[in-house]
Amino acid sequence: MTDFIEEIERAEHLQRLTTIAKYAPNCFEDIPAEILMQCEVNIRESGYPNGPLEKVIEIVQSATEVYTFAPTVTQQFLDAHRTVLEQHQSVELVIGSAGLEGIRSSSVIDLSTAFNGVIYVYDGPTEPIGLVRTDDHVIVLVYDEHGTVHGIVFGNHDQFRTWGASLYEKYRKNATVVSSTNF
Repeated sequence: MTDFIEEIERAEHLQRLTTIAKYAPNCFEDIPAEILMQCEVNIRESGYPNGPLEKVIEIVQSATEVYTFAPTVTQQFLDAHRTVLEQHQSVELVIGSAGLEGIRSSSVIDLSTAFNGVIYVYDGPTEPIGLVRTDDHVIVLVYDEHGTVHGIVFGNHDQFRTWGASLYEKYRKNATVVSSTNF
């Protein structure tokens, strides 16, 4: 019976991973399945739409360093990062060029006052994902077609952290520093 229950739990986990992968089909292709199976998945539910973001905040609150890549910047994103900034952590942000243009044209988002870390802009194609690296976790945020976080895949095992660090560095190395006067 125990083996049967474990197989059901494994199948349910695989289903959640498959649901996430539908939104970012190319993102996880270079990660072995056994590594992904060790990760946790949190999917937005109609009764609890902020579940994935609350989990991100929970992980980030215990970190001393936070490195984030986000293709766009929304008020929801800034609200989540405000928690990090209140704790005076070391923060670095890489945003997509569309995200920077959105900030420049927005009267709602003022990144120059809402963010006091180092900001870079990445000008290139990206998957519909965001990435948060902390001292001990990697979190992949997967966005739906409306730009809302649909779910997250997160883990703290070495292989997943190595993959996440490599993906972050790919974006970071091809990004340029943005000065606060650009806002």
